Amino acid sequence: MTTGPPFSCQRLTLRPTIADTGLMAVVIVAAEALAQLDGLPDNIVGRMERIFERLRRWPDVSGAKPLRGSLAGRWRIRTGDYRVQFFVERG
Repeated sequence: MTTGPPFSCQRLTLRPTIADTGLMAVVIVAAEALAQLDGLPDNIVGRMERIFERLRRWPDVSGAKPLRGSLAGRWRIRTGDYRVQFFVERG
């Protein structure tokens, strides 16, 4: 699913996949992203978990920005200095 390390400098990008089922989206978080969560402070992990919950209401998610260039087709949501990068799969 990823083409390289999902983070650079001290910023973290998690790459969940959202499967749109028509009722409520299913958020699938890659094992690599879960491992990265283990190294974050508890307050940041809580923020990420709230973002994952928000993503379940796709496409009614505020703050999601489409990415451009080589990351076209992906989206991101920012929380402080961290970004959650994701893409949507239509089921």
